Amino acid sequence: MLLKSIGITIGIVVPLTSWGLSFKLPTKPSAPPPQNLTCLEQYQQNQFSQAFQQCLQDANKDDVMAQYLVAMMYKRGKGTPTNQQEAVNWFTKAAMNGNAAAQLKLGKILSQGGLMPPDYDKAFQFFTMAANQNDAEAQFLLALCYLNGLGVKKDLLAAEQWYSKAQKNHLESAPMLSFSQEHAPFRLNDWPGHQEYKTASLLKQQKTEEAQQESFVWLKLAAEKGHPQAQYEVGITYAQGLITDQDDAKALSWLETAASHDHQAAQSYLSWMAALGLGKSQNLYDAIHWFKLAYGITSDSTSQLAFSKEQLSPLEIQKKQYEKGIALIEGHAEEPHFEQGFSLIEQSAKMNFAPAQLYLATLYRDGEKVEKNAGLAAKYFEKAAKNGSKDAQYALGWIYFNGEGVEKNPSKAYIWFDQAGKQGDPRAISAKQFVGSQLNKTPVEPKHLSPRLAHSK
Repeated sequence: MLLKSIGITIGIVVPLTSWGLSFKLPTKPSAPPPQNLTCLEQYQQNQFSQAFQQCLQDANKDDVMAQYLVAMMYKRGKGTPTNQQEAVNWFTKAAMNGNAAAQLKLGKILSQGGLMPPDYDKAFQFFTMAANQNDAEAQFLLALCYLNGLGVKKDLLAAEQWYSKAQKNHLESAPMLSFSQEHAPFRLNDWPGHQEYKTASLLKQQKTEEAQQESFVWLKLAAEKGHPQAQYEVGITYAQGLITDQDDAKALSWLETAASHDHQAAQSYLSWMAALGLGKSQNLYDAIHWFKLAYGITSDSTSQLAFSKEQLSPLEIQKKQYEKGIALIEGHAEEPHFEQGFSLIEQSAKMNFAPAQLYLATLYRDGEKVEKNAGLAAKYFEKAAKNGSKDAQYALGWIYFNGEGVEKNPSKAYIWFDQAGKQGDPRAISAKQFVGSQLNKTPVEPKHLSPRLAHSK
């Protein structure tokens, strides 16, 4: 009571926890946990260590983008030590799975050499894959392959077409070009160093390793004296690692020297080197500059192709090329030129233009303007026939029936006559009945039969 009188109250304190209750001081709300980033997002945010681990996992599950990114990180040493061979392995996987960027990268690696000697055949294949997916740079490089004969036979028309596609895809604002089918021959005898170059050429023909080495010594002597063709060949030797070690810097120097003398092949190869960054940093503007010098803008004379300016479809280009070739061969052009006309028609035939194939077949069969060749005639008749030409189908029927340039085969003859007959050719219908009777041993009098093709020019 005394305690109460002095104002002190004693109570029993019971902890809240004993009643099953608890109390916490309020705290600052925490941020939500970060979401998992994809390997691409990590790569884009320069988180290369995490990106490499994530991308490698995804790449092993056949994620194509991850395969490409793993290759890039191996190539650049980002998130993992640099390993060019592993980069090539992963670029190859991504490329074979359809990644255009990987196809382009792999084509460049195969073209440049370094880890391995340049493999232009494989590079051409990968550039083609990427180009067919509308990659403008790959289309430009493919044009350069055709111009320089790297991995493929030289083909100016194909080069023009791929360059035009690259231009349409806005490759560094590349200008439209047209191509000359022929260049003025380079006069080798008019330059200092001609005798040294001649000696080098004679030694080169001997094919032995010792002769090749000695040839290169003479070739360099000719180049040092100022012979442009020798300068070009020395440059190519260094560029491709022929006879001597590959050296892009020396190749670039010699090719630029040859190009300064208006050496077209040197200018063309310099375009290739600039596009790939060989000898110095990649520069598409330089590549286009050399490209223009080598195959520059030309007039629309009969000796030149200028179809790219007209925005024509491939079929229209083939038709125009064929018509120009016919005019040059048959004398309808202002300046007839059989060889050039024949070349134009050959190019059109290679692009599966049936009238061109039919025309070549007729030339080889008749032997009037070219040497008669039954085998080539049969080959071109068959190409045209497969492309739907009823005249070619009819002619091919007689070729198989008579065994002209091919093994005699009446059954195939019957099939081709049948194909032409279905297109309304009365000669083929009669021929089919005749051949059918021969196969069935039932005599039928042939009507309207002629193994000759009435080709209208």
